[in-house]
Amino acid sequence: GRHPEVLLVEEGGQPVAAVPLMRWKERQRGMPVRRLALLECPDTPFIDVLLGGPARPVAVALVEHLAARRDWDVASLQKLPAASPILKELEAVIPGRLPWRRAEASVAPYLAIAGSWDAFWKGTSQRFKKTCRNIQNRLERAGTVRIEEHHAIDVDGPLFAELLDLSRRSWKGDRGVAIATMPNMHAFFASLTRRAAARGWLALWTLRLDGALVAMEYQLRHAGRVNALRADFDPALREVSPGSALSF
Repeated sequence: GRHPEVLLVEEGGQPVAAVPLMRWKERQRGMPVRRLALLECPDTPFIDVLLGGPARPVAVALVEHLAARRDWDVASLQKLPAASPILKELEAVIPGRLPWRRAEASVAPYLAIAGSWDAFWKGTSQRFKKTCRNIQNRLERAGTVRIEEHHAIDVDGPLFAELLDLSRRSWKGDRGVAIATMPNMHAFFASLTRRAAARGWLALWTLRLDGALVAMEYQLRHAGRVNALRADFDPALREVSPGSALSF
């Protein structure tokens, strides 16, 4: 029941910004509410307006547009990064035009890694080392283990088909969040994979047991940062922890 729309902001006949939105109806405290919000995926930590010029005139145009509309009760410009130019300008423009408040900020945690593997391993506890060895031993007793890293994938080829199949069978599959079952997610990941591979961003890690794909992690890498977008493993092999083995 959510309807997407995109606001295109133009100046002198040239596009200078695009604002992806969605609108829907819901009930809040028993009252019907018409909501307008930035178009988002629940797993996405940040969203921003696409700017092709200065942020101030775009913020002014957006606020004027919202003030003139009569098809919403609550607008949520959520998940804008703290450093977003449009956020700063919106907070300067909105007062006096619309009633507003800044909601609580969210924190997207990340792990910063520095130093060598040997230094890290020496600093871990004996219990952690034992756990890692147990995971490796269980997996190796189950069959021949092979770990690969791919930087380019043919989305029409067998590896991509294996990824979709693993996603369908994964521990997330029965929750409706598998790549193969979420609406339009197959096409999205196919397009993302082509673009990421072309720009050198893609790092797909796979773990095979006796040749069969049993765990994967889909990463994007850029400017020294690694973002793990997706991780799946075969729940039929849960007892040998293929996902933990691949992470290790």
